[in-house]
Order: sequence, then structure tokens, then C-alpha cells
Amino acid sequence: TVRKGNRMDKTTIEIILLSFILLLVLSLQFFNLYRAMRGGPTPYPRGRTIHSSGASLRRSNEYLTQQMKWLQTIPWDAGQRIDPEAAWAAYNQGIAVLSAAEGDHSRFKEAIGYFLECPPALAYSGKAGIIRRLTYIGGIDTLPVGIREAGKVTSLAIKADPSCADAWIERVFVFSNLYDWQYRQIARYALKKARQIHPNHPRLALATSSYLKFSRKYAQRETALIQAIKDVPTDPERMSAYDSLGMFYIQQEQLEKAIATYQEMLVQFPAGSAWTFHNYSLVLRDAGRLQEAYEMSNQALTFFEFQNARKVNNDLKKRLGIPAG
Repeated sequence: TVRKGNRMDKTTIEIILLSFILLLVLSLQFFNLYRAMRGGPTPYPRGRTIHSSGASLRRSNEYLTQQMKWLQTIPWDAGQRIDPEAAWAAYNQGIAVLSAAEGDHSRFKEAIGYFLECPPALAYSGKAGIIRRLTYIGGIDTLPVGIREAGKVTSLAIKADPSCADAWIERVFVFSNLYDWQYRQIARYALKKARQIHPNHPRLALATSSYLKFSRKYAQRETALIQAIKDVPTDPERMSAYDSLGMFYIQQEQLEKAIATYQEMLVQFPAGSAWTFHNYSLVLRDAGRLQEAYEMSNQALTFFEFQNARKVNNDLKKRLGIPAG
């Protein structure tokens, strides 16, 4: 009986020790998350890229690494102390260039010129926006290493000026790009901070729609995107918001709404852009309007050659009986 009691006592002690260790680990994890939410060290993401091949991922990661090394050589914290309104105007010009550039990364140098006119908080926010765009592969895929790096840069922006709403908003965009529980908490806190600092910020609805991207709050996301089209301060961002709303309707299998969204966008911005024409071609294709889809796909390829558009274009040619070449 004594031996049995000793064994039970030992087991109880082991359970208590394991519980204590588990509690300690969880406490440390939540403490680190608490710090990260407020601009502290960025945790490693648990999300991963799922739609790209191993070879494609390696190439994308190598390219991203090269670009991030180049961005490190730029003195982001040496911006001129210009008037706040002038600084925000320069920042908006930089964001407009980034939004219009789409896959043409050579245009990022132009955006950097605007960001370097800004004080550090805005300059670092611009840098984070560049890295965020460099991480994009396609669909919902981004490169986790780049998202973490962009998150670290937003921490520098917040450290430079905790009251900079644009820094918190860029942080929402960054941490909403990867499906990861910790990153969602960071994005949610950043959205809350941005609302507190500047409740009427013109990019707040767009940031809200970004945060809702992986949620099932579809009506709220639709409302946020519609509001973002009205609010965003530059035309390239407005065109991008139209595109996001159109793609949202595609995901919801509301093709007529998607088509109407792209038609409305083209009334306001008839020149369009590579990705808006490409995405519009996808809607028309899915709706069975193949000839119109082919015409939109051709329009997309007039901007620059990119694999996604070329693949769709070739498929549409085959389905329409148009000779290749």
C-alpha cells in the first residue's frame, strides 16, 4: 500500500510539474504576443504558402531576399522634417505609385523617392508597404518571411511615432496578409489603435476590409470595401479597392455583381490596369462571356507580360478556336 501511494505521489508531482511548465510556456507566448501587438518583436508566422511549387517558392524567396537587402541600404530614418501636411501628401504620392505599379517593381524606386521626403514613421510605413507587395505570389499566397520582415518595419514606424495612424494602418495591411492566429491578433489591435488615433482616416475602411479578408463576416467586408472606394485618398488605391470588391463578389459566386463592379470601375478609370483587366477577364470567363473575356485579357497584356494573364489568354484562344501565336 505504501509503494502504491509513493507511485501515486510521484505521478501527481509529475503532473503538477508538467502543468506548471505548460502554464509557463503559454504565459510566455501570450506575453510575447502582448508585446508584439504593441509594436514589439514580431513572432515567427505559423502560416505557410500552399499554392506554389517548391521551385517557384525558392525563386520567389531568393528574389525577395535580394530586394530586402537592397532596401536595407536606404536611410529610411533620415527624412526631412517637412510640414505634416506636406509629409502626408508625399506619403500619399508614394502609396499611389505603389498601388499603380502592380507587378512592375521597377517603379518602386519612384515611390521610395516620395517616402524619403517623409519623417521616419511614414518612411518606414512606406518601406513596409513595399516589402508587403514584394511578398505577393498570387491568389491568397504571400511569402511568410517577407510578411514578418514587413511587420518588423512597421514596429520601427510605431517606435518613431506611436501616434502615427498610417503606421498602424500599414501594420493592419501587413498582418492581415497571412492566415495566422497571432498575426490576426496583432492586426486587430493595430486596427483598434488606428481608429482611436484617427477615426476618420481615409484608409480605415480599406484596412478594415483587409482585416476581414480571412473571416466569414462577408457582409461587413462588402460594406468596408464599398466604403473604401469612396474614402481612399488616391485614384490607384480606388481602382485597387474596386478590384478587391470585384474579386470578393467572385469568391461569393455573385458574378453579376462582380461584372457590374468592374464596369463601374472602367467608367471612372477607362485606362484600367494590368490586374484589373486580368481579373475582369476571369469574371467574364466564369460567366461564359468568352469573347469579352478574351478582349479584357488582351487589354491586361498590353501593360506588361505576366504569366497568369498569358495562361488565361491562351486558354480563351483555345476555347474560342483562335489560332495560337
